[in-house]
Amino acid sequence: MQKFTETTAFQKSNGDLAVLAGANVFVFVANSSTLATLFDDDETTHKLNPLASDANGLAQFKLANGTYDFQYSNGGLVVTVPGVIAYDPVDAGAYDPSNVAITGGTIDGVVIGGSGPANATFNDVTVNGNFKN
Repeated sequence: MQKFTETTAFQKSNGDLAVLAGANVFVFVANSSTLATLFDDDETTHKLNPLASDANGLAQFKLANGTYDFQYSNGGLVVTVPGVIAYDPVDAGAYDPSNVAITGGTIDGVVIGGSGPANATFNDVTVNGNFKN
């Protein structure tokens, strides 16, 4: 899981930033109206979604690996940030890649973390998606 510390703020006409205490922070599964599950630091306790920012404009939570849309609102102000990627390479490495053999085909939307076996062979493979190491 990846931890997020979001600061809710707006820019005043003079260019200064002002925090938005008590702003609502919504986290949706990407491209949907489904609220994502937010976690506390212990990674088991669920947090409310939406989450209200504190007096300093901060909202802190953890998310499972995936893609999310964040939405911030306070009064009439609504800001949406689409396509936020949560990626924790420790979680991604939780599987054992030593039994994976790919000899051809297409892999879509794969996120690969860590390294595979030294004798891995990839022939005639088309790969589409986001990759992080």
